Amino acid sequence: MGTALKFVTVIKDDATFRSLVLDAPKTCLCIVDCYSEIWGPCEALSKKLQSISTELIDYDVKFIRAQAESIELLSEQAGRSMPLFLLFKGGEEAGRIKGANPLQLSEMIREVATKRQSV
Repeated sequence: MGTALKFVTVIKDDATFRSLVLDAPKTCLCIVDCYSEIWGPCEALSKKLQSISTELIDYDVKFIRAQAESIELLSEQAGRSMPLFLLFKGGEEAGRIKGANPLQLSEMIREVATKRQSV
């Protein structure tokens, strides 16, 4: 099923979702590709996500794929075919993008993400 992206963490349970997304550092923006087991992750955006992750190397962002059926908070998305990207910052939802819209996703990430401090 599709391409495995090295910069993307795959989550399939509540405990891992809580640990990596809800309990992430307050400056970290978590971009969650919320997918259904039936339809799988949004492969149409895989190359664009890789491009976005490269462009945002100076930002504190984490890309995650989460299976909706396995995570209580995302269960309302189970069985849906439309891609859904949720943005979380400080444990709270900071935005959402419905559909495969890489330009809107990139713009929203830039608005919400925190630039890393130079060392």
